[in-house]
Amino acid sequence: MDITGFLKLVIEQMIIYTKTNKILAYVILGLSAFIENIFPPAPGDTVVVFGGFLVAQSDLSFTWVLISTTIGGVLGFMGLFYIGYHFGRDFIIKKNWKLFNIEHVNQANTWFVKYGYLVIIANRFLSGLRSIISITAGITKMDPKVVLVLSTISFIIWNGLLTYLGYVFGQNWQDIVQYIEKYSQIVFFIILGVIIFIVAKKLIQRKKA
Repeated sequence: MDITGFLKLVIEQMIIYTKTNKILAYVILGLSAFIENIFPPAPGDTVVVFGGFLVAQSDLSFTWVLISTTIGGVLGFMGLFYIGYHFGRDFIIKKNWKLFNIEHVNQANTWFVKYGYLVIIANRFLSGLRSIISITAGITKMDPKVVLVLSTISFIIWNGLLTYLGYVFGQNWQDIVQYIEKYSQIVFFIILGVIIFIVAKKLIQRKKA
């Protein structure tokens, strides 16, 4: 059996399984999102898109797929945040992990100095740098409550987008991941532009009133 046939078999079994074990399916999706934040090479986005595909093919709820992956992701993000918060920069320098080396931390720190909390909102759209952002946010002693709120917003927007695309594109859900990762930053600036437009429009309306 080739890899395509194996993947097809796994998908078919997952569709059957989710029809009788929905709660466990949500737990698996949430756990996968958690692991993706703690261990960046893990294919977290792929799992979220696949969750959207399962919504279209089984009895899973779009809302609960979004909730489970968001909770899992936020827990992973905040876990790394508190590692940086409590152990600090010296701990990272001493360990010099491949995924969390000092060069990456310095790069993220530069972003925080320049853009502040906006980096937290943008973190899900910066593929490959998410874990660095969370641990550096802790090192720089950013307000945990603000980080929690903004990271949750970031996860809701990103996971909602991925779940929706997985739902809409169905069988072609695997193709979505590579395009999303390639154009994630463009998507962020489009969403940011929409938000700025809405806020500016409301401010103008208030002044006229």
